[in-house]
Amino acid sequence: MRQLLMIFAIFFAFQAHAEIFKCKNDNGKITYQGTPCVSRTVGKINKASDVPIGEQIRAKDNINSIIETNRQHDEAIELERQHEEQQREENARRQEDRALENRRVMAAERQAAAAERQAAAAERYRH
Repeated sequence: MRQLLMIFAIFFAFQAHAEIFKCKNDNGKITYQGTPCVSRTVGKINKASDVPIGEQIRAKDNINSIIETNRQHDEAIELERQHEEQQREENARRQEDRALENRRVMAAERQAAAAERQAAAAERYRH
């Protein structure tokens, strides 16, 4: 995500014709940024056309790759969210089914108890 922001910042800076610093780190990697380099400044760029076309293409490809990675990540998160929602719904249905079954059992127990009381009363009445 940090790379994506950096790349967008560079391209927006190109559009605004702001100064862009071409930096080289200790490993020799070239980067572009809108602030002076912490390591070694290789040059300054005042407009996008000053950036070699190959580097512009690589930067665009990098942006597209990051966008695609983020899209896939967002899609995976959405699928996980949907799965979790289905699990919650299924758990709620199971809980409702258990509660209904408990009510049925309790009703059957009350009916059995009432039948027993009725049978006991009938037995006492016969004697």
